[in-house]
Amino acid sequence: QEYELFLYQSPKADMDDFLAREAALVRHTIHMLASRARLNVLPQHALPPRRPKWTLSQHRCAEEFSALAVVSEALGFSHHARDLLGTMFFDYAQFDLKRAQTAEMLTAAIFLFAEINGIDLTSLTELYHVLGSNKRSVNAAYRRMRETLGCVPFDPRYLSEEGFVTMLCGAAMRKVDEKTES
Repeated sequence: QEYELFLYQSPKADMDDFLAREAALVRHTIHMLASRARLNVLPQHALPPRRPKWTLSQHRCAEEFSALAVVSEALGFSHHARDLLGTMFFDYAQFDLKRAQTAEMLTAAIFLFAEINGIDLTSLTELYHVLGSNKRSVNAAYRRMRETLGCVPFDPRYLSEEGFVTMLCGAAMRKVDEKTES
């Protein structure tokens, strides 16, 4: 199942690519399987639509990619996570380039990416202003991006290695809690 989710990010990837990119997920899965045999730990939810085909040149958003890279690196996002954030942003830009190139949409992309990966940035209120926006307009942009892209919790198109592990551990703990309660 994890490999199938990974294919949302890299449709042409083979199993070797998956094992190299998601090493922590594979280790955690093996640990879960070894310690909790017959436990289906991946959450079952509706899958998102496939990513849009890119018709725009990435050069059209060079400044935006740069701003996202600087802020997300300061937040501690891995190189791969920063690439996925840029991918999510550019997927949105395919639908509405003019709106994508605003401060509130750039900030919204960071918040949405963080949420998809189980990272809570809501306590970082200064993040709303880093790129020159405010909470109200960022929240509106966030909802617009989420709806336009059809994002779901732990969206496999934009799920980082840390997000995969968070999803796996959270689902496993819910299963354990369910067994304990019954």
